[in-house]
Amino acid sequence: MSNNQRQLELAGKAVAIREKILPADHPDLAASYNDLSGVYNSLGEYQKALELTRKAMAVAEKALPADHPDMGTYYLNLGMAYYEVGDYQKALELALKCLEMEGNVLPTDHPEWAIIYGNLSTLYNGLHNRQKSLEYRLKELEIRKKNFPDEHIGMENTYANLALIYTMLGEYRNALECNLKAMEISEKTLHPDHPHWSHVYESIASTYNNLSEHQKALEFGLKAVAINERNLPASHPHLAVSYDGLAETYNYFEEHYKALEYYLKSMEIRDKNLPAGHPNLTISYGGLAITYSYLSEYHKALEYYLKSMEILEKNLPADHPELAIHFSNLALIYNNLRDHHKELEYDLKSLAVQEKSLPADHPDLAKSYASAAKTCNKIGDYQKALELNLKALAIREKILPAGHPDLAVSYNNVGYTYAQLRQLPQARMYFEKQQVIDSSGRVFRNWAMYYALQNDKVKAIEYLEKAVDLGYNNLEWITTDRSLAGLRDWAAYKAIVERLQKQNPAAENANTAAPQNAAVPAGINLDAYQIALDSNLALLVVREKNLPAGHPDLARLYNNIGYNYAKLRQFPQAKMYFEKFQAISTSGRIFRNWAMYYALQNDKNQALENLQKAVFLGYNDLKWITTDDSLDSIRSERAYKVLVEKLKKG
Repeated sequence: MSNNQRQLELAGKAVAIREKILPADHPDLAASYNDLSGVYNSLGEYQKALELTRKAMAVAEKALPADHPDMGTYYLNLGMAYYEVGDYQKALELALKCLEMEGNVLPTDHPEWAIIYGNLSTLYNGLHNRQKSLEYRLKELEIRKKNFPDEHIGMENTYANLALIYTMLGEYRNALECNLKAMEISEKTLHPDHPHWSHVYESIASTYNNLSEHQKALEFGLKAVAINERNLPASHPHLAVSYDGLAETYNYFEEHYKALEYYLKSMEIRDKNLPAGHPNLTISYGGLAITYSYLSEYHKALEYYLKSMEILEKNLPADHPELAIHFSNLALIYNNLRDHHKELEYDLKSLAVQEKSLPADHPDLAKSYASAAKTCNKIGDYQKALELNLKALAIREKILPAGHPDLAVSYNNVGYTYAQLRQLPQARMYFEKQQVIDSSGRVFRNWAMYYALQNDKVKAIEYLEKAVDLGYNNLEWITTDRSLAGLRDWAAYKAIVERLQKQNPAAENANTAAPQNAAVPAGINLDAYQIALDSNLALLVVREKNLPAGHPDLARLYNNIGYNYAKLRQFPQAKMYFEKFQAISTSGRIFRNWAMYYALQNDKNQALENLQKAVFLGYNDLKWITTDDSLDSIRSERAYKVLVEKLKKG
């Protein structure tokens, strides 16, 4: 019998005895209900714990005067029981009632305040008020420093909880500092196999992930799981937390099937322990949705995003930023499923949240307008697309310097939409503005479209050939867009199509986007790079709003966006996002990106120099280096061959 089961047996016996010998309103009966509730809580049976805490409260209200000092404790205990079942607002009301009562009876530095402040911090955190949560956690730390020695276990808990809040605020170095202080205290006070070590290791693993030190994160995550599996029953809620952390780390390593294994384990545990609709279920559902997206199992990803969305809409205010993230994720899934009407529905939902929560000239709004406009283009609603693109352009012209690549993107989008609406003078004006900034093949693609729509087939073919020469190779657009319909019988047009088909033999069959946040494999139709780019840009709108500068998730997005721009030969944009990636990350992938960037522009010396730096810093994806077409221009170089041989030898 485990220690928790033994405690449950003893506490249950105590309640049974007191129910027989004491009147129903005796204060000792309230205390026994409270004790038994605590045991159920430690076992993760939160509904049972709440039921008993409510019984304790009912007895205490009959047995004790309203201003009795113990009433504050009963209010706090009941508040925390409501917290565990996800009713955070009710929990906060009860905890504030405790704060009011205890303020009348306790001195300001009494150790009991540490418990009260700590619980208030937890409740505010549950309500996503991070600054209030930090405020009360720092008050708790101040009280503990006055009343307890540095190695007291309560100090360890406070530092661990502070680390959690700093993490949510994006202050990862502060979080790591607090986590390491907590571990230092634990080393002095705990046996090496004590169950509490799992909490310590989980927090450290999470922080290392946030600092992009994933090998260290995996090391501590495996330690946490091992301890929990030895000490806890198989369905204990805290095992779900350990499995979530390990799954997240495996996703960082792109071991998505391992991640899926652990997210499924965590969901099974939460389904057993939590009521339907509990907010914590969204942790498992969200993790599964992301992992299925990585595996390109979009119908499964959709299933779990919708489950998560249903819970969040019931528990969050209509303008909460987290809703915008989930709406955007759903739009991405529908894009990958090619259901563009549903994609637009969720693009507009995400946009509606941001319009309520962001300033009218916020750059993220411009990205959201542009993203929704692209979806309108997919369904042929060019009038709505124009409206949204003009809104995006108005913001960018207000906040960006002349010549910024994002202005070129907006000029392209507005001109394209005017052309599709056959408003050709306006289209010409914006295409000319784009060309002042942008020198990519897309510029000439636009002119090919412009002249084709006026039935000037000679000029249209001339510009289409220039576009392809400069790297524009969206075969799906070239062969399906209605603006080029007048060219399709021409031999020169057919020659262009045949040329692109030979360059990309998989092009005719490729029709799905790559997993979210993953680069598209070499050899696939380069239209998929555009789809992946669109998806990542849409996700970036939400991530930049809700994540602090320097967050690893932003680094991954900057890397992916730059990669896809480079594949599309849009080099100014690729350079901008590679530079953003480099400002956050220190990995060899940075120099892999620059090697690709220069190789695609036939600057062999710079490409080789950067590829050597990448390998020196640990980049060792031999398959990518030897097969990706980005490096074709340097494969005959001796330095490239030497580098490949070095990697083959390990």
